[in-house]
Order: sequence, then structure tokens, then C-alpha cells
Amino acid sequence: MAVLLVKVIKVKKHALADSLESVLRVAKCLFTEDLERSFEAGDVVTREALIEKGVINSRKSLVGHENLVIKILGDGELTKKLTVVANSFSEKASQIIVKCGGEARLNKEI
Repeated sequence: MAVLLVKVIKVKKHALADSLESVLRVAKCLFTEDLERSFEAGDVVTREALIEKGVINSRKSLVGHENLVIKILGDGELTKKLTVVANSFSEKASQIIVKCGGEARLNKEI
């Protein structure tokens, strides 16, 4: 009986962890000036590219990088044509990116 009880508790614990992970999201706001500093003209800016370049450090967050929600805000100058893929954009950020000939793509996977 005790072995069965332990197995049920372990299963429930894993189910709870999976449920929490699916609802936990960490929002990271970046500015257009961050993109200017970190990327070259013609680059595609994705969550993975932001982590790879060290703009975002997902190891410091409580959730995995797949749960990071990226929002781009329009503060600072952007002079490079970039394709930016993020979960949301401020209106000003979209305008700045498009004005440089780039593209602001919404990523709806989270």
C-alpha cells in the first residue's frame, strides 16, 4: 500500500510541475536600441538569437527559454534592416523597425 501511495504522489507531483510550467511565463521587454547594439543589418532576431548573443540570459529565469515572452519597445534608434520575431511589439517599435526597411513578425507560439 505504501509503495502505491508513493507512486501516486510522484505522478501528481510531475503533473503539477507540468501544469505550472505551462502557465508560468516570463516577459522580457527589449528596446529597439538593444537590437541596434546586438545585431547586424539583415539579421533575423528571434528568441534563440537573443539568447545566443547574450541579450537575454534565460538561465537566470525560473522557467525555460521556451516560456520567455519577448516584447519589443520603441526606445532608442535603429538604423539597421532587421526581421524581428517577438510575441508583441509596441506601436512605436513596429514603426521604427518598418521605417528601417525591416519586418516586425508576431510569434504566437506562446
